[in-house]
Amino acid sequence: MKNNFTISALLFLLAFIAVPVLKAADISGKVLYQGDIARPIGYVTVTMKNIDDNSTQTFKTGADGVYQFANVPNGNYLLTGTTNIASSGGTFYDAALVYMYLAKAISLSPIQLLAADVDANGKVEMNDFNLILNHILTKKAFPAGSWRFEINTFSLTGLKAVDPKGGLGGT
Repeated sequence: MKNNFTISALLFLLAFIAVPVLKAADISGKVLYQGDIARPIGYVTVTMKNIDDNSTQTFKTGADGVYQFANVPNGNYLLTGTTNIASSGGTFYDAALVYMYLAKAISLSPIQLLAADVDANGKVEMNDFNLILNHILTKKAFPAGSWRFEINTFSLTGLKAVDPKGGLGGT
């Protein structure tokens, strides 16, 4: 009887050691207007989707734009945001930037390109310029919506705390 207990205990111990320990991390960051640390975007619903199992988690930021997800297991993730807060919309300055970009006079950062693509077709074209002008004159909404947020991807491999690519940008 004593040997059976010892063998069972050893088998249990070996099984416990052989099972991989699930690691988890805390994911945190800040939603920023065009990546500017001095300009957080508040009241954003940040969504984190696990690409491996299609599960999602959401976090609603406060006025400071800070989000946090606790005890996130290893995996591959997409992170993005949405909001219903009012935006300032496009301006003549924005239209001029898009026109100068189209004329190849300037380059735009990735977040500026995302904002300039107001028809959400993945390219900045003359139609975007026209839609910005139309919005300025008529207040007609952009097909892409008032706010655009980056989609960040990252992999988690047991780190204790992660700030995916410096946060989440919006414009």
